[in-house]
Amino acid sequence: RAAQDSLMRPAVVLMVVAFLLAPCTSCHVSGLVVVLLALTCWSWLCRAQQATEEVGMSKEMKASYAICTELLFRHGRTYFAAASMMDQRSFLDTAAVYGVCRVADDYVDTLEDGAVRRAALSEFMEKFWAAWERGYGTTEDHPIMPATIDAILRRGYGKEIFECFFKSMMADTDVNICQTVADTVEYMEGSAAMIGDLMVPILMAECTPEQRAEALPHARDLGRAFQMTNFIRDIGEDIGLKRQYIPEEFCKKFGVVLSEKKHEAPEFKELMEHCFTFTDEYYKSAQLGIALLPGTAGLLIKVAADAYYKIHDEIRKMDYRIHDRRARVSFAQKMGVAVKVLG
Repeated sequence: RAAQDSLMRPAVVLMVVAFLLAPCTSCHVSGLVVVLLALTCWSWLCRAQQATEEVGMSKEMKASYAICTELLFRHGRTYFAAASMMDQRSFLDTAAVYGVCRVADDYVDTLEDGAVRRAALSEFMEKFWAAWERGYGTTEDHPIMPATIDAILRRGYGKEIFECFFKSMMADTDVNICQTVADTVEYMEGSAAMIGDLMVPILMAECTPEQRAEALPHARDLGRAFQMTNFIRDIGEDIGLKRQYIPEEFCKKFGVVLSEKKHEAPEFKELMEHCFTFTDEYYKSAQLGIALLPGTAGLLIKVAADAYYKIHDEIRKMDYRIHDRRARVSFAQKMGVAVKVLG
């Protein structure tokens, strides 16, 4: 119930804001956008509640899936919107696998001492693997664990996927500077490419093994594309966490020291464009895989991919001032992408 209430809160707040804006004629457009966003959030909430009701499960399991759903809603609105259009089981399983990724990431994305972060992640990993071995998770392990282990084992994911994931997460418990392109790519294998391994079985459950195998490399590239966009957008934040995922190899090519934060320098802008070009290759591969997805799955993922790609355009619009603020794609822009893709 607490998780469901927390999902309802954003929609209620948005409706209150819309009500306050309504009397202001000059704000009528903003008010309309807020109302539309509120209604969208409300529909997502209803979808999440419906899914847990229609898929038979125990009270503890239902609560665990609700918490995973809350995490997806809070931290991945674009992905939540796409997932909410899946069938009930796929929607819940997407939330469950997102949950383990989110929780592990939260253990390392702090300003605490590296030893503290490492200990916290190690404890979570120990509980995760213990639950895997016994075949079920408990809320004593972690509130997400019943749902996460249930979805992972039922879907038949291999241990190597999560071993790779935890390896990349552990790298972030200390100073993590990628010196070469190979270093960046290796990190992304566990932090991003493995998302393709998680999502292909969900999105292509009714397809043949051959069809899934054909789509998998492109699905991994979509994960890499999203991650590279994050790396570019979050350069400033990552420096604060003693991380650099843009390879030094790129920086030296253009004579840029990222920690100096000289976004106005021509060399910095050239570096950014070089990173965009590098990332474009992943997006191009991803589009080939999206075309292989069945039914509405391809359309939903294309909306997410096209909307995320627009972050590059937003960085250009702000004259590459990524150290000042985070580049974001507005709700209206996302809606525009959806209308264009869905027709």
